[in-house]
Amino acid sequence: MLTQLFISALMLVESGGNAGAIGDGGRALGCLQIHVCVIDDVNNRLRRSGYAGQAVFKHTDALDPVKAAKICRLYIEAYAPPNASLETCARIWNGGPDGHRKKSTLKYWQKVEAKYHELAEARKTLQARK
Repeated sequence: MLTQLFISALMLVESGGNAGAIGDGGRALGCLQIHVCVIDDVNNRLRRSGYAGQAVFKHTDALDPVKAAKICRLYIEAYAPPNASLETCARIWNGGPDGHRKKSTLKYWQKVEAKYHELAEARKTLQARK
């Protein structure tokens, strides 16, 4: 399941959580470093699903963390198998539809996993203080 904790870990790995981040020579935008090809993919899927004209994203929407998270969820859900692990989801986000099969995405997953556990521990600590 793509929890906010998981999306937050992706954001930290991608940009340190910087909503205004611009990378890859201006091609990747926002806290999740979203490329226009991801926007196009998500928009095409939305249109085919009957959302023509509604909820269609622009590349600059990647600069809004809430919209970026939605784009990320839609993209991963389109390609991840049912009940996919967080590893599979992270590697798809990093390497595209077949990213979970690419050795090149393993290090990315290790970074996401470390951030995920770091955030989970911080959450536990905060809850214990309440």
